[in-house]
Amino acid sequence: MGQNQSGIDGLQAIQMYQYFNSDYNVTMKYPSTWSVNETDLTPEDRVDLIAEFVSPFENFNDTYTEFVQINRDDGIFYEADLNEYLQEGINSYTNSTNNFTLIESSTSDTLSGQPAYSLTFTQNWNNQPPY
Repeated sequence: MGQNQSGIDGLQAIQMYQYFNSDYNVTMKYPSTWSVNETDLTPEDRVDLIAEFVSPFENFNDTYTEFVQINRDDGIFYEADLNEYLQEGINSYTNSTNNFTLIESSTSDTLSGQPAYSLTFTQNWNNQPPY
C-alpha cells in the first residue's frame, strides 16, 4: 500500500509504502524508492534483523546508501536496563567503526508496544570492509 506525502519546501512528493511484519507485529512507513531486506546475515547471534530499509544511490558519484534497521535482541541473558543497553550499542559502534558521530539517541521509543531505543549516527566507511 502506498500513499503520497506532501513535499517540503517545494520538493517532489514522495510516495510512501507501509511495511508490516506479522511475526513481530511491526509496521513502518518508508519511501517507495527504498528497498526492504529481511535476510538476517548473522542468525546465530542474539540480535534478529526484522527489516532493513535501504536508500538508493543519490547520483553516479554516491558511494554510500543510507539505511534504517529494525532489530530485536533476544537477550534473555541480558539484564541491563534500556539506558545501559543503548550505551552498550553506542560503545560498540564507537569501538568498531571509524569516525563514529552520535547525532541523536533516545530511550523513550516503543516498538510493537515494547520499550525501544533509537540511535542515529554517522560513520566513515573508508578503509573498512563492508558492514
